[in-house]
Amino acid sequence: MIAITLYNLKNYEEALNCINCSIQNNPEEFKIFLIKSKILRATHKYKDALMSLEDAIKINPLSDDAYNQKCFVLVLMGRLEEALENIETAIKNSPESSVLFNNKGCILHFLGRSVEASLNLDHAIKLSPQISIFQKHKQYLESQQCTSNNYQQILEHLQLLIDINEPIQNIYPIDNYYLEMQDQFNFALDFQIFNLDCK
Repeated sequence: MIAITLYNLKNYEEALNCINCSIQNNPEEFKIFLIKSKILRATHKYKDALMSLEDAIKINPLSDDAYNQKCFVLVLMGRLEEALENIETAIKNSPESSVLFNNKGCILHFLGRSVEASLNLDHAIKLSPQISIFQKHKQYLESQQCTSNNYQQILEHLQLLIDINEPIQNIYPIDNYYLEMQDQFNFALDFQIFNLDCK
């Protein structure tokens, strides 16, 4: 898809124009709205990204991916409680996804709910023990006290752990959409913690 190529080249304006044309031609295509939300998120248009994800959810209300992506956008907007609600909906739709439990654990940690965070991180590890980055995240998060002054440093370190330890295909859930999009987006890892806010 041309929009994805443009996205990878960081030509977000053209990518958005292209994806909007795709939506006009295929208004019921669920994946297109997810791609649009990623483009909008990259340009910090979080409210628009949220609207695109709401459109995706209307088309496919049982998608764990759409709720997971919505969670990321809410996190970027500093709306952690709402993000937690959406990650819980994603888990209801896909209760065996280790990624979702890992992400929930990270959000809980930054909300100061460390015991619950640890339980969710442990569950992610139990579901996918072969994904070593989950263990590294848990160890690192448990060694850090989150404050309004240091959360960005914590997140940068988490991203570094991701970049040097795991290829993207070992992190994302086994889902036809992800299998299709992994190579095309070519992210080091669009790990789904992003710019978490501390309270």
